[in-house]
Amino acid sequence: MPSILSKILIVGGAVALMAGTGITPAKAATADDLDPAFVAEFQVNAERLGINEVTQDALLEKLANGEPLGSQVAQPVSVEHETVGNIEKRTYRYADGSATATELDIPQDASSSGIAPRAVTGCTYGSGAGVIYRQNCHVYAYSLVISASFTASYSQWSTGSSVYGYKDMSISVTGPNATYSKAQFIVKSGGTAVQLWFNYFNGLTTGSAWLQLNTSITSAWTTQSL
Repeated sequence: MPSILSKILIVGGAVALMAGTGITPAKAATADDLDPAFVAEFQVNAERLGINEVTQDALLEKLANGEPLGSQVAQPVSVEHETVGNIEKRTYRYADGSATATELDIPQDASSSGIAPRAVTGCTYGSGAGVIYRQNCHVYAYSLVISASFTASYSQWSTGSSVYGYKDMSISVTGPNATYSKAQFIVKSGGTAVQLWFNYFNGLTTGSAWLQLNTSITSAWTTQSL
C-alpha cells in the first residue's frame, strides 16, 4: 500500500502532468451556468422568503454544483411565527441562508351571527357533542425550489384529535426538466397527523420532500421538509 507521502507525490505528479499537457482541473460551477428561467423563479421565491441577493448567489452556486440546500436536508436554526389575515404562517430559516414557509388556514365560525353556513367558504369550524370540527382547511408550504399544498379537515375533543378528509394535493418543482413522483398521503401519529410525501427532481438535485398537518387536543400546526 502506498504511503501518505507517495500518495501526495502521485497526486502532485498528476497535477504536473496535467499542467504539462495543457489540461486543467474542472472549474466549480456558478449561478451563470444555470438555466436563466430557473434562476428567475428562484429569485422570486427568495424575495418572498426575505433572502438577500448575496445569500441567493451562494445558494444558487450550491445548486449549480449539485449540492442540496439546507432546507432540503437540515434542521432549521430558527422559526418565525406570524398571523396574516386568516392565515397562520411559519418561516423556517437554515444555517446556509435558505428558508421555507408554511401557511395554515385559521378556521372561520360558520355559525356566527349574520353568516349563513353555506356562505362561508374555505376553512370553517363548528362543534357538537363535545367535538370541535375544522373543515376544508388549506395547508400550504413553499421553499426556493418546491411548493406543495393540500386540503384537510380535523376534529378535536377532550381526550384526542383526528385528521380526515385530506385531498386536493398540489405539487410544483422549479427547475429544468423538473418533476415529482410517488406522491401520496401518509397517516401519522395514530391518525392525529397526515403527511403529503413525494420524490422530486429539479434538474439539479433529487430527493424526497413532505408537508405535514399535525393536530393535538388544543391546536394544529404544520411541519415540512422541502
